[in-house]
Amino acid sequence: MVKTEIRKINTQYESRINCVLDYIEKHIEKTFTLTELAEVSGFSPFHFSRVFSGVMDETLFGYITRLKLEKAKGWLWSVPQKSITDIALDFGFNDSSEFARAFKRTYGISASRYRKQSKQSKEQNEASLYNEENSFSRSEAMDLAYNVETKKIEEMSVMYLRHVGTYAGLAKKFHPMMMKLFAYAQKHTLLNDSTKLIAVYHDNPNITADEKRRTSVCLTIPAGTKIEGEFGQMTLDGGLYAIGHFSLDNGAQETAAWQLMFGEWLPNSGYQPGDGPVFEAYLNNPKTHPQKKHLIDIYLPIKEL
Repeated sequence: MVKTEIRKINTQYESRINCVLDYIEKHIEKTFTLTELAEVSGFSPFHFSRVFSGVMDETLFGYITRLKLEKAKGWLWSVPQKSITDIALDFGFNDSSEFARAFKRTYGISASRYRKQSKQSKEQNEASLYNEENSFSRSEAMDLAYNVETKKIEEMSVMYLRHVGTYAGLAKKFHPMMMKLFAYAQKHTLLNDSTKLIAVYHDNPNITADEKRRTSVCLTIPAGTKIEGEFGQMTLDGGLYAIGHFSLDNGAQETAAWQLMFGEWLPNSGYQPGDGPVFEAYLNNPKTHPQKKHLIDIYLPIKEL
């Protein structure tokens, strides 16, 4: 199989499929129909499922089921007070038995057994945006100075380029993706003093396979802007967020910053993760900082326990 990072996909096809992925994620609780998703894509129902499989390297039904199960698995770990039946219904399964069969078929363990095991081993399975691929020293994490504020934010319109694959692959492509975004925004006079460069992480790396992880490199744009070409556009939900403010010596310390948000701040905060993906905003160009610091904000949607 050709690796995701080197596959060449027509940008118009990729853009249309990204619209479908965004729609599915936004309405993950639904039971989707082929006709409904084909309409979102702009392809005919007759051809859509084949186009989707060609771009994503998995079937439409397989993708939807995987995404629902991954999100449900994350909730089994992070929201222990919510029943398995309620979690199944929240993610669009008809009933708990359908969810139980799909979960065991996929992960080789029952949902109840997984929840029990995860409770017993939370010390080893702390939620973190990064896994072994980006190892770090815990002492390094504890040396980082940071502060977190809880704040309601407004929704944000963004244009984006999407990467599917490992975070190591993303690191190699991040700069050219960023430059493409800025070049388009500058050409179309979309840049202003409030423009933010953001990376949205759609998947939990402790659950989603390395090669399937989706990351959107984004620029905020004025609401109502129409974006053309290879770029996608979406809206990041407003609501209550924990915003961690970090000043890092280098980009590699981002791993430690995320660990502090999930492993230190969140368990002691009185909050639990909310719906929606996490993201980070890059606030400066480290080359122009007197101490070459990387200033970033980490955004984690939250709700009360």
